[in-house]
Amino acid sequence: MKTVEIKPFLSETVVTDVMRAIQSKSARLVVTGADELHSTLEQRRGALGGMLELARALDAWRLVRALETHADELRRQIEAL
Repeated sequence: MKTVEIKPFLSETVVTDVMRAIQSKSARLVVTGADELHSTLEQRRGALGGMLELARALDAWRLVRALETHADELRRQIEAL
């Protein structure tokens, strides 16, 4: 039996919608985790690492770039604390 590799196509609109949801979740976590902001941001950045790994495995490079940008923003927030 031959294994067929599935390569999803993520349009720019889909990537935008996905990133809007991810950024919204990050913002909610910052508000709810304000007492332990550093830890909250570190955990979210770790979760983004898993998302990046999946996006790379799917060859969803638009999503990879968007996730990397968001991870960089979180890193800068962490460094600013």
